Amino acid sequence: MKKILSILTVGCALTLSSCEDWLDKYPLAQMSPETFFSNENELQAFSNTFYTIFPGDGLYNEGYDNIVKNEIAAEMRDGRTIPASGGGWTWTDLRKFNTLLEYSGNCKDTDIRNRYDAVARFFRAYFYFEKVKRFGDVPWYAKPLGSADPELKRPRDSREFVMQRMIEDIDFAIRYLPAERDLYRVTKWTALALKSRFCLFEGTFRKYNVWLRTRLEMVSRTGRRRSRGIHHQQRLFALHRDRTGHQLPRPVRLGERAERRGHPRPRL
Repeated sequence: MKKILSILTVGCALTLSSCEDWLDKYPLAQMSPETFFSNENELQAFSNTFYTIFPGDGLYNEGYDNIVKNEIAAEMRDGRTIPASGGGWTWTDLRKFNTLLEYSGNCKDTDIRNRYDAVARFFRAYFYFEKVKRFGDVPWYAKPLGSADPELKRPRDSREFVMQRMIEDIDFAIRYLPAERDLYRVTKWTALALKSRFCLFEGTFRKYNVWLRTRLEMVSRTGRRRSRGIHHQQRLFALHRDRTGHQLPRPVRLGERAERRGHPRPRL
């Protein structure tokens, strides 16, 4: 009798443990990441929401010269708010792009999956372009995060790191987006246009910002706004040369230019 009870107990335990996996399933009547993104229709339906990130081009949405508005923009009224309360520090759209990239593997068709991954990565590059223009250094997130994820409080990544990730995203989009003309969806040519835009923006920023940052560093080191003479200029030029590899013209002492032309050095 005891042997029979032992067998029944073991059998019930095995049955209950095997049923646990069978019962722990997402409801098929409801959408969830694990049951969605399995075909082109679902990927397209989800990615349609990405296009709302683009700025509106309606007649009353821009400051056209043939429209007289009742109020001017907050930037012109000195009414900008800090990022914590609504100055562009919003990441909701990024979560949508990363969600598609996280679960697009549910679709077994590689060509379709690459196409919609390309759409998501195009919009992620566009999203970060707007962030870099406004804030410079920002944290790079490549996956969807929960509200309690410690990654939400990570420090910002450097501008250079973010731009490199953006270029990787846009190159993927250029490779896999369709080349056929489409008035309503992003294509290979849209991605090429976006890449040219943010590369030109970043290239111009880096070209003209190196000298400014170098000078600000020197000012912060000396603690003065004005130059401290020729020695200060020489240090400034040397720092610029070390950072960029380019030699700037040597600073000219007072009266040296006139002396080169055959005129006597002026006396002070």
